[in-house]
Amino acid sequence: MNVNDNDLFRLLPLEPYCRKWGMSYGTPIDRYYIDQFLRGSSSEIRGRILEVKSDDYTRSYGDPNNITRVDILDILTENKTATLHVDLAQADQIPSESYDCFILTQTLNLIYDARSACAHAVRILKPGGILLGTVSAVNRISAEDGGLHGDYWRFTSGSIRKIVESIPRARQLQIHGFGNVLTCCAFLYGIPAESIERDRLDFVDPYFPVVYGFSVVASEVVA
Repeated sequence: MNVNDNDLFRLLPLEPYCRKWGMSYGTPIDRYYIDQFLRGSSSEIRGRILEVKSDDYTRSYGDPNNITRVDILDILTENKTATLHVDLAQADQIPSESYDCFILTQTLNLIYDARSACAHAVRILKPGGILLGTVSAVNRISAEDGGLHGDYWRFTSGSIRKIVESIPRARQLQIHGFGNVLTCCAFLYGIPAESIERDRLDFVDPYFPVVYGFSVVASEVVA
C-alpha cells in the first residue's frame, strides 16, 4: 500500500456510517468485546451484585442459582429501575463491604474523578469481592451523560494500573486489552461487529485497543 496515494484516502468518508457506534446495523464493536470479557468472568458474578444502569449483564452472564441480590446504580434519578441514585465518585452513603461483585462497564470515562470512583468501587466490596470493569481506549465523544461536556477520559493499561495501585484493598489486578487498528477504525466509523470476520475481531494488538476489561479483588480490611 502506498500511504502517499491520495486516491486511497478520498475513499474514506468524513462522517461515520452510524453515529451511535453501529447500533443502527448491529452490535457495536466495543459491546462485542465487553460481552467477551464478562463471559470469561461469568463465574465471578455471584452473591450480592451491583451493576450500573441496569442488570442486563448480571442476567446475561450470572447464574441465578449463585446470585442472592442485585442492586442497580445510576446517578440519574429518571432511571426508575435503579435502586441507588449515587455519584460513584462521592459514594460515601453506600456502606463498605456490601457487595460480592460490582459490574462497572463504560462508566469511568464519564466520571471526572475516576480515581475516587474506582476507590469507592473497591471500598464497597466484601473481602474477596471482585470489581469487573471496562473502559474505553478509543471511542467517539459520548452521545449521552453530558455529551461534549461530560465525557472526560480514554484509558491505557498504564493509567488503569496507576489508579488501581493507589487504592487501599485493591489486589490481584488483571487487565485485558481487546481490539486492533482495524477494529479501532471500524468502531469510530460506526461499523458493527457483524460486518467483520471473527478472526479479525478477535485479533489483539496491544498498541491499538478499543476497550480494556479489568478485574480487581478486594482484600481484607486493615484495622
